[in-house]
Amino acid sequence: MTLLEKLNNMEVKEQLLYEPFSRKQWLEQREEDRKNAFNMANATAERIATDQKELMDVLAAMARFPQYSAGNVLLIHAQRADATFIKDYKTWKDMGAHIKENEKGISIFEVAGEYVRNDGTVGTRYNLKKVFDISQVNDVRIKNAETKKDYGRLLEALISSSPCVVKTDRTIDTGYLKAEYDDYRKEINISSTGSYAELFKETSSAILMAEFARENRNNFSMSDWKFASQCGSYVLCKRYGVAYDNDSFEAPPEAFTKYEIRKVKEFLGQVRYASALISQGMDKELLKDLYKDEPEQEAI
Repeated sequence: MTLLEKLNNMEVKEQLLYEPFSRKQWLEQREEDRKNAFNMANATAERIATDQKELMDVLAAMARFPQYSAGNVLLIHAQRADATFIKDYKTWKDMGAHIKENEKGISIFEVAGEYVRNDGTVGTRYNLKKVFDISQVNDVRIKNAETKKDYGRLLEALISSSPCVVKTDRTIDTGYLKAEYDDYRKEINISSTGSYAELFKETSSAILMAEFARENRNNFSMSDWKFASQCGSYVLCKRYGVAYDNDSFEAPPEAFTKYEIRKVKEFLGQVRYASALISQGMDKELLKDLYKDEPEQEAI
């Protein structure tokens, strides 16, 4: 072998040895990023157990991003608390937008398939995905038309999503409450007084309590689910732009402040699921308004 060939071989070995983006390094970096993301979500979950303001901020983020899991909402809040509208790089590009220079993506988890554990059970595999908030892009072509809200119609849509009977024909005399769930009769009674914002807040809380009762029939206590119902009501108010007096948000019960990280995330998952279920019913009802004024098509 000539000296030139030897030098060339040495250069190849050097390139392989110091390759800046080898598959091994990429796999190691990916696993490190996954661990960091898990730790970030867990750290946020740990904080909100004792920080009421941050809990409310996370619930507000849940309202803005109903399509994302509770874990991803924690990640979005931890990395960009002011995020309002997020898409991945390809979607922004398809929309004609460009990521601003030096902007760092928001890491979230996405399902990447299933795998079989050593004990034979099936688990779900997750990969990290980068998304960007609307504030991180240029040339955005999105209409943000502000539509006037019909609070009466929102309340009607909310009531239509209830998993149990809702009665509005009698006034409740229980202090400040405008709505309450009766677990014995499996019905909700709504006061005939109060502003739409108050009624929406109290009614959504009662409907969520009814939903929690339906989901946990074999082990249900209204006192155990009162705080979850309040949190879900806060999410729905934020989701539909209904005024909410933050000072009226009751402090978490002592038991919640002592939750382990796993239980905090489980709690958020339950709030997210129930509020999304109610929201889905509301959106289906509100969608009817888009077509009610259209003339009927004549049969051909």
